Amino acid sequence: YGKPVITMPKKRNQSGVFLCEIGTDTAKEMLYARMGAVTAPADEATPYAIRFPDNPDVFTEVEAKQLVAEELVEKLVNGKFRLSWDAKGRRNEALDCLVYASAALRVSVQRWQLDLEALATSRKSEEQDTGGTGYRTVHSASLSL
Repeated sequence: YGKPVITMPKKRNQSGVFLCEIGTDTAKEMLYARMGAVTAPADEATPYAIRFPDNPDVFTEVEAKQLVAEELVEKLVNGKFRLSWDAKGRRNEALDCLVYASAALRVSVQRWQLDLEALATSRKSEEQDTGGTGYRTVHSASLSL
């Protein structure tokens, strides 16, 4: 717990691969905070908030429930209490995918200088062309499991 979302090694491993370590606990904490950060209407920008497509063919309640399937719990391990994420038997594939996507985005920015500002500008011009955002807000606290 407490590791960076992703650690990009400076060198390749023996197989010639840049093997990245993902701090899943940190990533999940960040993502849960961002899912709860939306306070503005869908047509207003909210820094760091996560918004999902308002299209049931793309994003359903099944995926939404998977995103909030885990809880941060204290467990006794070797005589010490430790924080860990527990899905309690619920499906959580969507959350795992979002963790890996967040890590991949960070590597893309850090290692390959992905320009997020240019992407945002491109998206804004597309929104002007289509006349709306097409996104809805999903709050983690509003979903029943």
